[in-house]
Amino acid sequence: GRSCGPEAAREVVQAVCRAYNKNVCPDYTDDEIITAREKWAEILHTMHRHGKFSTGNDVQILEGGDVCFPIMLDAIDSAKDRVWMESYIFDGSAVAEKFYQALIRAKQRGVDVILILDACGGSAFRKEWLEGLRSIGVPVVVFNPMLPFLTDTIGPPCFRDHRKILVADSIGFCGSMNIHQETCSSKMGGDGHFYDVHSRMRGPCVKDLADVIISSLKESGSDITREPIPDIPAVAEPGMYVQVLNSCVRRQDYGLQRSLQLLLKNTITRRKVKTSLLVSGNSDFWPLPGDLMAQTHAVRQFVGLPECEVSMYATQHMHAKYSSFDGVYSFLGSNNFDRYSTRRNLECSIGVMDRGFAEGIRSIHEDKKHKGFKPSLDDCVCSFLSACHTPTGGFAGGPGQLSHLACTYAAVASLVIVGTEEAYRVVNRPALYRFLISMKDRSTGGFRVHENGETDMRGCYCAIAVARMMKLLTPELEEGVVGYIKRCQTWEGGLAGEPGLEAHGGYGFCGLAAATMLGKAEEALDLERLARWVCQRQFAFEGTGICGRLIERGQMKFSSSVDLVAERVTQTRRKVYEVMNKSKFDCSGTPEYDMFLADREDMVQRLLDDSDASKQRLAQQELER
Repeated sequence: GRSCGPEAAREVVQAVCRAYNKNVCPDYTDDEIITAREKWAEILHTMHRHGKFSTGNDVQILEGGDVCFPIMLDAIDSAKDRVWMESYIFDGSAVAEKFYQALIRAKQRGVDVILILDACGGSAFRKEWLEGLRSIGVPVVVFNPMLPFLTDTIGPPCFRDHRKILVADSIGFCGSMNIHQETCSSKMGGDGHFYDVHSRMRGPCVKDLADVIISSLKESGSDITREPIPDIPAVAEPGMYVQVLNSCVRRQDYGLQRSLQLLLKNTITRRKVKTSLLVSGNSDFWPLPGDLMAQTHAVRQFVGLPECEVSMYATQHMHAKYSSFDGVYSFLGSNNFDRYSTRRNLECSIGVMDRGFAEGIRSIHEDKKHKGFKPSLDDCVCSFLSACHTPTGGFAGGPGQLSHLACTYAAVASLVIVGTEEAYRVVNRPALYRFLISMKDRSTGGFRVHENGETDMRGCYCAIAVARMMKLLTPELEEGVVGYIKRCQTWEGGLAGEPGLEAHGGYGFCGLAAATMLGKAEEALDLERLARWVCQRQFAFEGTGICGRLIERGQMKFSSSVDLVAERVTQTRRKVYEVMNKSKFDCSGTPEYDMFLADREDMVQRLLDDSDASKQRLAQQELER
């Protein structure tokens, strides 16, 4: 690899000139070509500190284990001097046994064989294979064992060797491909769950790749060492410009979310760069959600942006790690876009300045993109809520948390709003019903909000609303609910959270809504007293808002109580209407107050769509303003 000097500068200039000239960019003006050359020369120069680089190389893209593994095995069987292998995962499968046997044969031919395994990823490596290799003199280095105080650990358990490298004489391999059955199909003894992309490297860059393995030996704390291999001549003229990137760890770590924000703000939003993101729509730990939750959360901020196309590939788990920029520069390797790859893991990737290689990356990207699907915001909602669906049948506020009736109500309501078949498939109705029954307090008729939690009016509303939306209302579920709501109505007419407590507007909505959904509002409540109580909560100041109780200011969330009483209850009780009319209750005040606080355009449209003439007049007045 070159150092940063005159020769390095010359090779950078030659690389960018090959990428940008009139032959390959006939539509560019002279000024545009010069600008592009200057930009990429600066980028390549800046990246010199992250790894060694060279020219005169040839790099071939290898898709999937069915293509890559036979070529790797052939390289091992053809090697005469060295076979150095470093792999995060090396399992005990049939395909892994082929590599084990190839390493045995290489050692028996007198080849220098080294195997570096990660203690976590290589935990499935067979014990008899380990003993068999060591018995014939093959050094097998286990990187950072997982048992502190019992073994020679070199760091915290999360410090892993995530590299996937093979050097066989003057041929190198680097990419995302582990030695395990999920990387290849049944033709090679695997199951084909993972989609991976690897590369075969020839030329001076193979020496730089071998240096990475030497650095791994040093990093492992092992007493096994190797000297740098001899220089490897160029295999093509001028060949590809290749940089071997050895664990690009920043001293100032931005973190994943900050990095995504920079990409979103600077690249897509501000500079209007067309961006195509391809992520996995298939879990790496199926049937568990695995990394799907984190990546769905990360990419949802890109969904819907005009300059950004987001696709998910679900046929296999998208384990490949590659990127391409401007059709001239590409990355390929083991680095994930996460905190572990940027801060802790040993990683190795290659950067290639070559239009042909970039076109190859673009081609496989387009192929998988078209075989995948474009996630919408609805897809993101379904994916996240699926991860929040607990074994109890309810929904939690987040993955791995406790089931809660309020979260279950919010989740089910969101899925109903989405309204697709995928959304409804998220809900396990039999399990959900069992969860609702388990939350029922049979001694009072109410519902607990969570296991061993309090019983109050919120629980009643959430449980009845969920059951109504999912068509799960049964006599067993309804038993005692009306009586509980009735006992929560106070002497002044409002509803409390529990019997004997203070009335509150929020509980008023919950109780009245639950009784209305059951079709028993008349039976459960004294609607005339409730109407008087609601009328007394409206203020003339602050836009005729509604307070939850006497000591509070007007709040938008309690306006729904008024709307429900004014529009639903008065239709069946003329006397209630007279009470509200005599109290000079301003029925138009609540939507006006809502409009004051909410998105005006959305609120105006809702009022225009309403059948109430007074609300339509209010919307027209707002439009005239």
